[in-house]
Amino acid sequence: MGCCSSTQGGANSEAAKRQPLDRATQLPAGLSFHLPTTGPLSPQDFRQRLVCSAGTQEVHLPTSDFTLKFAYVSFRGYYPEALYKPSQDTACTISNFAGDPEQVFLGVFDGHGTSGTECSLFAKEQVPAAMQKDLLFKSYPEKSFHNAMVLANHELHESPVDDMQSGTTAVNILVRGTGLYVANVGDSRAVLAERQGSKNVAINLTVDQTAFRRDECDRVKMFGARVLTLDQVYGVKDPSIECWGTEEEDGGDPPRLWAPNGNYPGTAFTRSIGDNAAETIGVCAEPELAVRNLTPANPFFLIGSDGIFEFMPSQTVVDMISKYDDPQEAAIAVVVEAYRLWLQYEIRTDDITIIVARVEGLKEGSALMHKQSMRLQTLPTVQSKSRHVSPMQPIPSNTYNGTSSPSPTPSTFSKSPTGTQPSSYSQLQEASTQVEMQQPEMLSKTPEDLQNLVAAVKGVPVFDSLNTKQWQIVLLAMEKRRCSAGEVVVKQGEEGRYFYVVFEGQFDIIVNSGGGQITLHSYSAGDHANSAFGELALATGRPHAARIVARTDGILFQLDANTYKTVVAPSKRDGKALIKTLRSIELLQALTVGQLEQLAQIMRPEAYEDGAVIVQQGMPGDCMFVVQSGEVIARHRATGDMGSGTELLMFGPNQYFAENALLGEYTYRASAVAKGRVTVLRTSCEDFNMVLGPLADIIQADRKWQERPDKHGHQHPGSPGSKRIKSSADSTRTASFRLEDLVLQRTLFNDGMAGLVHLELKDQGICYTARVCSAAAVAKADMQQQVCSAHTIAAGLSGSVFMPACLKSFHNNRYAAGLVTLHYPPGGGQ
Repeated sequence: MGCCSSTQGGANSEAAKRQPLDRATQLPAGLSFHLPTTGPLSPQDFRQRLVCSAGTQEVHLPTSDFTLKFAYVSFRGYYPEALYKPSQDTACTISNFAGDPEQVFLGVFDGHGTSGTECSLFAKEQVPAAMQKDLLFKSYPEKSFHNAMVLANHELHESPVDDMQSGTTAVNILVRGTGLYVANVGDSRAVLAERQGSKNVAINLTVDQTAFRRDECDRVKMFGARVLTLDQVYGVKDPSIECWGTEEEDGGDPPRLWAPNGNYPGTAFTRSIGDNAAETIGVCAEPELAVRNLTPANPFFLIGSDGIFEFMPSQTVVDMISKYDDPQEAAIAVVVEAYRLWLQYEIRTDDITIIVARVEGLKEGSALMHKQSMRLQTLPTVQSKSRHVSPMQPIPSNTYNGTSSPSPTPSTFSKSPTGTQPSSYSQLQEASTQVEMQQPEMLSKTPEDLQNLVAAVKGVPVFDSLNTKQWQIVLLAMEKRRCSAGEVVVKQGEEGRYFYVVFEGQFDIIVNSGGGQITLHSYSAGDHANSAFGELALATGRPHAARIVARTDGILFQLDANTYKTVVAPSKRDGKALIKTLRSIELLQALTVGQLEQLAQIMRPEAYEDGAVIVQQGMPGDCMFVVQSGEVIARHRATGDMGSGTELLMFGPNQYFAENALLGEYTYRASAVAKGRVTVLRTSCEDFNMVLGPLADIIQADRKWQERPDKHGHQHPGSPGSKRIKSSADSTRTASFRLEDLVLQRTLFNDGMAGLVHLELKDQGICYTARVCSAAAVAKADMQQQVCSAHTIAAGLSGSVFMPACLKSFHNNRYAAGLVTLHYPPGGGQ
């Protein structure tokens, strides 16, 4: 990959002939039949430009019980003016990553500039090394990816490598069990194949970071970058008008980044590692991150440099790989096809590198596999990279070399022209069927519209935390949309694009079931707690699970996804306080910080007035609640009690209740009633499962992760007895027994309000040490708030010799108990 500031000087030197992929081999003789027989390179010349992994590597992940087979192939680009120009691509594959057989690191680094080879090799060594040393690696691999790439960028600046106008893009995947953690800087790409019927569908795990993206373009402009095409730089086109349209329409002249006072650096990507000079105009090394869980419907995934996707969309690459069982054979076939297409449309080729990883033996119900895929963290819905040219599709003669443009040859620049590729399955499906959505009627806002808009959104819980400036942004961004009865506002399966507030009319949630239709819920104007929809699809990045149809004529105010995510979502809650609260919940101890952040994003605010019942005792429910503001009273009503019941506890801000509902099939054991005006954050078991997978599976996966053998093959530290207690402690968190199932053995301490006791689980022979409080004594002393606060603090501690971790909590109308340790009495629990 070249750069506009690069020169070709030295490309023919002996030093330049070094191959950048160390510990690699040449293509096995058995795959030689794939080599091209036409073009400027003979099969032998082509072979000499290839470096490959030593065959297909096979790694078995013992705990997850599936096999990962992977291989890479890299082709040194063909430049007629610099035949010995070294490849600037490098690939990295590390099994048993960080000494763990459940982890594999895969990455492609695509260098550019005069020191591009050195930059890509530097990043190849530094990123995985820094990631393993990062303190967050075990609990928060997404964040450690971020830290590793930013640190590698800093160290590259400090190294002897000249990265003033050189650098590298990077796309890396950490395979941890069935989880894929993806980090991307630049315009290389990671793609996951998903089996849909008889076809493998390409799902992009990354989105190219270029100035075609509105968000990236605006970001670099904030740093002073001029975003112009070459025609604009040389005066052929008006530099004050964004003339480039979409990537599919760039005509070989994409928008590039230029310093405000000079025609450099001219990069078409907006993020990279290195490129010191470009950092002043916003080019950065902060990666975009994604998390995905492998399922049996994912036969393989791949990582490729931009040389792969320049003329082939992701779906074409997936279709090619689907024809081969051997990853190395699939990789060489894709590289050869990419080479052929480059020479079909240009006189040179880029460096071309791909890693293909095939997943075999993954079964439904695997301990480390959620039943539903983890959320693909929200990526911008933009046009991504390829020119969308099929192998037999002619390209207009004026696409690259317009006679009026004095543009330099593409080989002197870091990015060649780019194009369009649907970034998700739903977009792919929509494009394939050629069904276009009818554009809604958008009306400009008159003063009356503005007044109506304020009336519509006032009181909607989502907007409760907006400050004055945020209110102004939201009011300006919201559009009015008139709907006719029967009109489909949201299609089932489409991606979330708007957040909606109902101003007039009624709108129904409808799903298809058994050949018929079921109306699940309705939204109507005036009911502020029930007048907005579309939030979940925006927060999770997943398609709408149902369609929404106008029952009557009506008016909606809709807010675009970008404004919602950047203005409304961050204002909804104190993120750190919420994460801290979620981390204190015993039932959620198995979740990583990244998963807790995902959970926080999907929690929906709800407002209740004084005396309103939030949950009703005895009713089935599937929702957990966190108090955001105000107070909630927990009341229990005994059988035959016709009154309001006995007040058990009071929950204040950042306290939670009904967390066991996330396990499913739950009945509320007490009523929760608002005291004054209350705002709570709510999430349902269904929403939790859709984003993270079943909680019981996550807990089981965490237990197996903790008990996995270390790198020496040794089991989890401790004696057999300690292992047994550890296993029982883990199972205690998900066990369904009640306080009534525990029998008092003896009292260790009692001050009249609280005590320390030994309790035995009936028929199990397992004993617990428990902290117990008398509900009546606590209420009489008016210390509910203090007791709840103490419980929250204790639940948030990881446990030590001085303060054991709380395993499980109970309460009824008489007592509140927290199980803190367990032990086996003599002869018990065997």
